Amino acid sequence: LVSARGGRRLAFGMTLSTAPKPTKGFWHAVDDVKPEAAYVVAPVEAEYPLAENVHVIPPAVLMERMLPLAG
Repeated sequence: LVSARGGRRLAFGMTLSTAPKPTKGFWHAVDDVKPEAAYVVAPVEAEYPLAENVHVIPPAVLMERMLPLAG
């Protein structure tokens, strides 16, 4: 999923795994789209980085972070 709003482009992947490992397709999409940030939404306890500008993030933390962007 890619979201563009107010000049910002963000990419999202979702998984039910508590040890997410994005697919090759996710990485290709991130490379093609070149989002400002990419998030893998997963049922984890806390956010952590996977790569530069790519983070695994719990759904609740993502919602808190994205709410102010809703305008």
